[in-house]
Amino acid sequence: MGLILLKQIITMFIILGIGVICYKTKLVSEKGNKELSNLLLMVVNPLIMFLSFQQDYDSEKIKNFIFMLGLSVLFYCIMIPVINLLIPQKNKEFNIERFSAIYSNCGFFGIPIIYSIFGKEGVFYLTAPITIFNIFAWTHGVSLFKGDGKTTLKTVIKNIANPTIIACVLGFIFYVTRMKLPEQLLGSIEYVGNMNTPLAMLIAGITLAQADITKIFREKRVYYITAIKLIIAPVLTMLLLYFIPLESELKTILIIVSGCPSATSGIMFALRYGKNALYASSLYVVTTLVSLLTLPLIVLFSQWLA
Repeated sequence: MGLILLKQIITMFIILGIGVICYKTKLVSEKGNKELSNLLLMVVNPLIMFLSFQQDYDSEKIKNFIFMLGLSVLFYCIMIPVINLLIPQKNKEFNIERFSAIYSNCGFFGIPIIYSIFGKEGVFYLTAPITIFNIFAWTHGVSLFKGDGKTTLKTVIKNIANPTIIACVLGFIFYVTRMKLPEQLLGSIEYVGNMNTPLAMLIAGITLAQADITKIFREKRVYYITAIKLIIAPVLTMLLLYFIPLESELKTILIIVSGCPSATSGIMFALRYGKNALYASSLYVVTTLVSLLTLPLIVLFSQWLA
């Protein structure tokens, strides 16, 4: 598992480095980076979510899947108020800090780790927390970047009609009704969906190229947020799952998701809504590096707990 995680981080930083070069050589401008971010959020991400549901139906799997959906909702309902207490609104960048502490990069890191432990079945169950992540990120998360961090019914209704959530709903309908896309159309969508990880890393690199790297690692606040994301969040998840009767496989998946580094969506949303994308990139980079040490321990403890 440690080797898989190391390979993922090396891959990520190579692509991120290419993004830095693209900006430094003026191949991509700040405006171009924002346009790439919109492409990722509004086209590529929705397609990859829809594709995760294009597989054979299994009645037992669907029961566990629905249970995973419910537990993922419970996780966010607990984490959001906890993070609000740990990161008060009086902090200048509270919106970026709260988002980075709550939402995980569970796709890029979670999928290869879960696949190595549980195979394709584990990845299928992983789509449940990824789906709930997208729903909360596009409602509560967007409200953090657009307003004062409060999620009202009006903002939920407004934000829920976005391509990613629509793709999740359509994907689930296709799954339970056992509908499959034609092979040619499915293949075309897969090509676009495969852009998800490299495009996200390029955008992160382009954004990071605009920052003072040495300053990132001198900022004490970054390590405080990193501790919340990589230690407090997974520990709370372990405590919650300890009291819930659940298959060990499903417990391990949820704990690993909570222990992944901050989501790249924080950078995309910051760019889209005119917030401090450089700070979002800083949190992303530091949590990713530190997760090289913490995530193997989280996996070890999760398997022991299960």
